[in-house]
Amino acid sequence: MKVRKRKDTGKWVVDFRNNGERVQLTLPNVQTEREAEQAAAAIMTDMFRQTYGFDQRSTSFAEFVAEVFLPYSKANKKSHRCDKIACKTLGQFFKKKSLKQITPTEVEKFKQWFLEKPIVYGPEDDRKEKPRTPATVNNHLRILSKILNMAVDAGEIQANPCKRVRALPVNNQRNRVLSPAEEKALLMAMDIQARPIVTTALNTGLRRGELFNLKWADVDFERKVLLVQESKSNRKRFVPLNKTVTDLLMSLARDSEYVFPSPVTWGKRVEIKRTFNRAVTHSKIGDLHFHDLRHTAATRMAEKGADAFTLCQIFGWSDIRMALRYTHATTDAVRRAVDAIG
Repeated sequence: MKVRKRKDTGKWVVDFRNNGERVQLTLPNVQTEREAEQAAAAIMTDMFRQTYGFDQRSTSFAEFVAEVFLPYSKANKKSHRCDKIACKTLGQFFKKKSLKQITPTEVEKFKQWFLEKPIVYGPEDDRKEKPRTPATVNNHLRILSKILNMAVDAGEIQANPCKRVRALPVNNQRNRVLSPAEEKALLMAMDIQARPIVTTALNTGLRRGELFNLKWADVDFERKVLLVQESKSNRKRFVPLNKTVTDLLMSLARDSEYVFPSPVTWGKRVEIKRTFNRAVTHSKIGDLHFHDLRHTAATRMAEKGADAFTLCQIFGWSDIRMALRYTHATTDAVRRAVDAIG
């Protein structure tokens, strides 16, 4: 263990190894080397007690999640239901741990344990397994990191051990685009109530949740735009309507405040997965997710000359790199730009 004074900030820092991991902590309100050494000794003693379970004052992981994190998630996050499910998995692994006993080594063990744990599905008499994706594991690590960051803010632990654990490499970028023939086959296979949803998705690029949240009050036929009130980025945006969608929406009945209501309750629709997958199977086009309709819309707009900034505005992306996936160097607009200086 050693203490040193940073040249750039003038603050004292303690540097040591714990369970094979290097730990560097800034010591607030420390003025002299003597004070720094005393603070470092206290930290080392505290970590020793944590590691070997001598510290009975430490809040348990399960208790902190139930009393602090989940109430925060419910009040502040749209993904609260997903957080609650993820916390059940985290609780299985860390249920016997206090917050202070969760080290980078323990987090790494969780990462490997969860990755190796297969997804089990199907009826009980015909259970099947499939491997868990790195993206799912990384999402659980992000939730765990948020929990431990809140524990740091609450003074329960000194540092977040997740910061010393690398996320798994992920390559889940899909660029599945429907051909005109596939689109025709899909629409013919869709039932009459779901077909307008698919057509609108293909012509606007709206996400599934945005389509389900769409109300007639959000549709402006005079200006030929619709207002997306609840988006993934929590920012409202206007999306233009082409003639196909304008004519389609004008032909629909308005028996509900929602444009695409539930066929059972006529309230907000909550799913289309079964209907969509059934149509994909019957049309025999294969390997198609509902979100691929959004990819198809973006690709078609880019091929017609839409630039990256225009796509960001329509699709609600805050990072232009999302749009650059579609405006690649094979588009006519880019080719014309290069030819112009030849």
